Amino acid sequence: MTDPNFNFIRYYMDYTQEAESPDEFWRWTAISTISATLKSNVFIKNQHKAIYPNMYIIIFSDSGVARKASPCNFAGRLIQEAACTKFINGRASLQAVIKELSIATSDEKGNVIGGASGLLYTEELSAFAVQDPATIPLLTDLYDYHETYPVNLIGGNHKLKQVCVSLLAASNSDLFRSVYTESAIKGGLLGRTFIIKQDNARHRKSLLDLEEAKMSYAPLITHLKSLKMLKGPIKVTQEAKEMYNDWYYGLPDEQFRDKIGFSSRLGTHVLKIAIALAAARADFEMMIRPTEIFEAIKLCIEVKQAYKTVTLAAGSSNVAAQTALVLKIIAGQPKYQIERSKLVQMMLGEVPMDQFEMIMTMLESSEMVKIRAVNTRVVYELTQEGINIILGETS
Repeated sequence: MTDPNFNFIRYYMDYTQEAESPDEFWRWTAISTISATLKSNVFIKNQHKAIYPNMYIIIFSDSGVARKASPCNFAGRLIQEAACTKFINGRASLQAVIKELSIATSDEKGNVIGGASGLLYTEELSAFAVQDPATIPLLTDLYDYHETYPVNLIGGNHKLKQVCVSLLAASNSDLFRSVYTESAIKGGLLGRTFIIKQDNARHRKSLLDLEEAKMSYAPLITHLKSLKMLKGPIKVTQEAKEMYNDWYYGLPDEQFRDKIGFSSRLGTHVLKIAIALAAARADFEMMIRPTEIFEAIKLCIEVKQAYKTVTLAAGSSNVAAQTALVLKIIAGQPKYQIERSKLVQMMLGEVPMDQFEMIMTMLESSEMVKIRAVNTRVVYELTQEGINIILGETS
């Protein structure tokens, strides 16, 4: 008999407590595992659309610092063993991935896994053939649920059904730029992505000191297999609805002016997370409670804060260097502010105007720079957050 107090995410983190990777890497790969398993089978329905639990999640840290691979590997292993959805290892072009999504597969018992739902998994995000200009638009488009999705590829025409794609990948600052380029920012892919950034390992544990797990691995597989049986709309309790509405209607208008798009999608992001948190419970019963809404809001805010530094890695490596130059120029001005016309003059020959505009948009969206009007002139000014982050590089 299933323990009614069982929680998949809590058990997942307890099971992996010996590992060095940060707690948040384990928490978010657990969330990814649940969201990919649920696919389009469950959803929150409102008057205009249905919200599905699929997510794009990037585990982010510099190479060798926070042990990104282990949490991703563990999540991938669970998905493959539970055989609840298609598992597509991102070692080929995204067009090849779409072909694979269009093909029905089966689990070890011969049960067919149909529909174009699945987890795109890669230990390094740049493994996708991003040289193909179709990669960014396709990834962006596949994020949204499609009952049918016709797509013309080099190898022929494919018609996907019940498209509900999740993404789990790891990356670092340098390789992140190869996928999350200017087109990914302007096209909305970055705003659809949860970037889980950690700078330190949970602890250091010698491979010789690692103890064998004292817990059984089986409950994790059992829970995922129980989730694949669920279908239909998820209800939100009245108390949970009131908590969500109090938070959502209390957000300042500025929250929805984020040009990257993450802030403007906060409401949907919170509900996606809440579905996964609720489905982690053994007593889920297709119901979201206030505790899940509260935790989802907290997690979403933490992710948003990471964007202030991570988004600076977006764009080409040249743009990243140009961004650093812009920040150093502003930081070197009295009161950390400069008129737009003066900054443009100083950047002539260093960066084309279209890239300059993109850089300033990214810095404003990252809440590192704010734009003010002073005596009819446009002024760029470092925010306090920008000052805290940049001063160490300019002193």
